[in-house]
Amino acid sequence: MDTKPHVKRLQWVDIAKGLAIILVIIGHTAPFGSITRNVIFSFHMPLFFLLSGYCTKQLLDSGQVWTHIRKRCWKLFLPLLFIEITGISYKAIGGANLVNLLKSAGDALYWASGVKVKTHPALGMAWFLVSLMTAGGIVDLVNSRVKDTFAKLILFTLLPFVGFILGADKRWLPLNLDVTFVCAGFIYMGMVLRQYSEYLQTYKVPLFLCSCGLWFYWLSHGLYIELATRHYPGWSLSYVEAILSTIVICYIAQAVEINVRCCQIFSTLGRHTMMLFTVHALDWMWLPVLASKSWMVVSVKRVVVDLIVAGTLVVFHDLIKRQRCQE
Repeated sequence: MDTKPHVKRLQWVDIAKGLAIILVIIGHTAPFGSITRNVIFSFHMPLFFLLSGYCTKQLLDSGQVWTHIRKRCWKLFLPLLFIEITGISYKAIGGANLVNLLKSAGDALYWASGVKVKTHPALGMAWFLVSLMTAGGIVDLVNSRVKDTFAKLILFTLLPFVGFILGADKRWLPLNLDVTFVCAGFIYMGMVLRQYSEYLQTYKVPLFLCSCGLWFYWLSHGLYIELATRHYPGWSLSYVEAILSTIVICYIAQAVEINVRCCQIFSTLGRHTMMLFTVHALDWMWLPVLASKSWMVVSVKRVVVDLIVAGTLVVFHDLIKRQRCQE
C-alpha cells in the first residue's frame, strides 16, 4: 500500500472547501438558533475534518508517520501563531496590558477550546487548528500501530463517544482533546469514504436523496452538531448527520465542477481556505465597522472584506515566494 499522502488535488474537494469556508463566515454572522445557522453548523467544521481524511492515505510506517505529523503541525502552527500574535498586538496597541494578554493567550492555548472553560478564556476559532493537528496525529499513530481494519473501525467508532460523554459531563480536557476525539472519528470516516468512493459515485442519486432526507428530517427536530460548544444532540444521530450532510455538499461540489466559471471561483477559494480561515479568525477587529441592522447585510460585507484581505495576503505571499525562487 502506498504510504504517501495524495499529491494530485481533487478539484471537487477544493470546491467543497471553498463553499464551506464562505458558509463558515455566514454561519458565524447568522443569529443563534436561526435555521441558516443550524444548517451551516450541521456540517461546516466536520466537512473539513472528513475531507482531510479523504485526501490522506493511511500511513503505516512509523518513520513516515512522525515525519507527516511534524509537517502537519508546522503547517497548522504558523497560522495559529499568526492569529495569536496579531490579536495580542492589536489589543496591546489599543491599551491592554501586554503581560495580562500573554498570560491569557497562554491559558487559552493550553485549553484550546472554542468557548470558555470555567474561568479559562476561549481560544476562539483557532481551536480548529489545534484539533486538526492533534486529531490527525491520533489517526496517523493508530493507523501505524493497529493493523486490523475491523479493530480500527471499532476504535474510531467508540472514540467519538468518549468525546460525547466528556463533553456532556463538562469534563473538558486540555488541548480540546474531548472535541478532538470526535474530530479524529471524522478524519477516519473520511478515509473510509475514500475507500468506497466508487460506490459513492455508482449510487450517487439514491445516496444524495437519502442523505438529504435524513439530514433535513433530523434538522427539523433540532439535531445538529456544534463542535466548539460540545453540542451533540442525539449523539450518534448528530454525528451521522454531519457525515451525511458532508456527502451532500460534496455531491453539490461535483455538480458545480461542471460549470467552468463557478468551478474556477470556488476551487480557488478552496486552495486558499487556510488563508481565508486565518483572516476570518481575526475579522473581529473590523467587524464593528461593518455593523448593520440586518445580519444578512453584515454577512455579505464580512465575506467581501475577508476575501479582499485574504486575497491581498495571498498575492503578497506569492510575490515573496517568487522572489525567493529567483534568488
